[in-house]
Amino acid sequence: MKELYRFRQFLTEEDFKNPILDKYLELKKSIDYKTVFPTDLQSFVDSLDNTEREGLENDLAEGVIKENMSLEVDDDYIEISADSGEYSGDLNDDGTVDFSVVYDEFEDGYEEFDDYNWKDVLGPQHAFVQISKKIPTKVEAIGDYVMITVDLEDLKKLLN
Repeated sequence: MKELYRFRQFLTEEDFKNPILDKYLELKKSIDYKTVFPTDLQSFVDSLDNTEREGLENDLAEGVIKENMSLEVDDDYIEISADSGEYSGDLNDDGTVDFSVVYDEFEDGYEEFDDYNWKDVLGPQHAFVQISKKIPTKVEAIGDYVMITVDLEDLKKLLN
């Protein structure tokens, strides 16, 4: 039996445009990559009226996932499609699923993954990083390899 879970099912991209949240996340990402100053982000937030600021705070509190992610479940085969790539795994006996990524080239002086730098290397918008912020995630990061293990039911709730 094939089930398809879509994060943005039946709606177009225009239905999800949130220019304030998009601008905030763009500035935040630029700070992470050191292309803008934190004061630029604060100036943007200060320029919002109370309603806009409250809406932004609600969006951030709800944990809006920036990536357009979808989850496909086909019996024991699970696949995540996201802006950062497609990741697949098989359902484990305990109801969890493992997804992994292997990097050939590292940037910013990193030579390999470890349990402390994997989020920095993948970047804040990577599917694994976003998922790990929202649901319990076991991570194995070593050398050129990162694997996350998550409960399938938690993942379904997150991406539905």
